[in-house]
Amino acid sequence: MKLNYLVYNILSMTLVYILFLLFKGPTNIVNALFVPLTLFVFSYKNTLKERLIFYAAVVLFSALFFSVQVFFVLVYCFIAAILSFIEEKKIRK
Repeated sequence: MKLNYLVYNILSMTLVYILFLLFKGPTNIVNALFVPLTLFVFSYKNTLKERLIFYAAVVLFSALFFSVQVFFVLVYCFIAAILSFIEEKKIRK
């Protein structure tokens, strides 16, 4: 893994942490938009193996600090993976 991609992944995990701290309760629905986009934007240049390791790290990170959010983080990672797949295959409407 290149150092640039590692820094992007760390920055993305920091942004996800900040988003979870900012949007709690009724405003948690905002995380459904911003977290998958954050995961996608900061990891779309990674290989599949690097992305899977990153998603696993995000799930473990959220399990440590936000145990209630683990199910949602799994869904967010799945959405980011779908976005990466669409970007790689150049699928359009």
